[in-house]
Amino acid sequence: MRRAAPFDISSLSRAAHEFATLTHQAIAPHAPVVGERIFACETGLHVAAISRAPSLYEPFDPSLVGARRELCVGGKSGIEAIRQALLEEAAPVEVTPHLVSQVRRVSERLGRPLERRELMKLAKAA
Repeated sequence: MRRAAPFDISSLSRAAHEFATLTHQAIAPHAPVVGERIFACETGLHVAAISRAPSLYEPFDPSLVGARRELCVGGKSGIEAIRQALLEEAAPVEVTPHLVSQVRRVSERLGRPLERRELMKLAKAA
């Protein structure tokens, strides 16, 4: 059961971004609460758990600060994370250890998690 935040945080992200603009400072992508990628995760167990029970890993719903949950696949992803990403794309592809190693290799070469189109390309070739 998700608890309500003890205070209103709905305008926090907007205020932080306005302040960053005024001070000519960037907000780090993984900055607590207001970073654009604070609700992004890539590791296999974390992705699998969040897809089943987000409230166990997130202190509040991302929409409260204008964010969204982002489940990524990349160098730290396992079979379950890749399977979940393919299910979200309605791609009935069997996830094999070979596909997992391809995803990891490409992600490490690019230095970032894969975009969905890149994952789909690898999955179709598998």
